[in-house]
Amino acid sequence: MRIMLRFPFIKVHGIELSIQIAAIARQNFQKLRAHRCEVIVGDAAAFKSFDEYNFVYFYNPFPASVMTKVISSLQGSFLDNPRELVIVYNNATCHEIVIREGIFELVAVLPDEWGNGISIYTNRQGGLSRLRMLK
Repeated sequence: MRIMLRFPFIKVHGIELSIQIAAIARQNFQKLRAHRCEVIVGDAAAFKSFDEYNFVYFYNPFPASVMTKVISSLQGSFLDNPRELVIVYNNATCHEIVIREGIFELVAVLPDEWGNGISIYTNRQGGLSRLRMLK
């Protein structure tokens, strides 16, 4: 979340399963005077409020069973609220799950400092994506 705050997003939210870790994160963001962020306590597999988001960032956050549910929720959100959804996924261990249903397309894999690669996906095909310059 801290890295995402470097970019001009209106808000940066994170989902954390642990109440204790969420409390620590909130304290840290208060110390940083980061006012555009919120730490939501909850299970990402059960999160259903993706309609207000256009960008989602993952850093190998959960096992495949949870990622399957998160991607399904993102796809449902797109069907209910059509818009471009962009997934920025560092160390994309669940790449197959992201592309399995055919809604998301891999646009680019960018280098990161650890050699894992940052995979960029969009649900807008062809030249319609704001990410077309990455292709």
